[in-house]
Amino acid sequence: MVHALREAWRVLKPDGILIDLRPAIRHCRVGVLRSGRFEELGAAREEFDGSRAANRAVARILARKIFRQTRRKVFACDVVFGSPGALREWIGAFAADQGSCALERLIQRADAARRRSRSECRLAARVTLAMKVFVKVEAPGVRRSPRTKDLAYRPPRRSSPAPATARTR
Repeated sequence: MVHALREAWRVLKPDGILIDLRPAIRHCRVGVLRSGRFEELGAAREEFDGSRAANRAVARILARKIFRQTRRKVFACDVVFGSPGALREWIGAFAADQGSCALERLIQRADAARRRSRSECRLAARVTLAMKVFVKVEAPGVRRSPRTKDLAYRPPRRSSPAPATARTR
């Protein structure tokens, strides 16, 4: 993640915008969509190690002050599934309790609610997404290289020359 953010900084023009859109660190909700409304039946238990590592990487880059965060928004997104198998496969990709009895019961409850419904009803998972908007900041010590027209990091010059060392024979 750190490398990707550095590369994004390198290719963005000054005051360029970077959008970071990832699932928030909240368990997704499983339920049914009926008449455009989400009816929650339970929560999946995901692993958040990767999300926490990505958040730490973003924090390290922000500490270097090469990006400035201008906006943050958290919102829900519904993912719709055609079958219980598709829901099981999707949750299995990231759930900590994949294959557990509790998760299987939750999927069965959602499918039973879908089948019992008299109106149009679909299996769904509600995922919370976090969007952050960053603006590129030109860091001190960074100059455009005239030959490559690329950004190259050069540390700031010292205010006093380095001490000379004496040679002995």
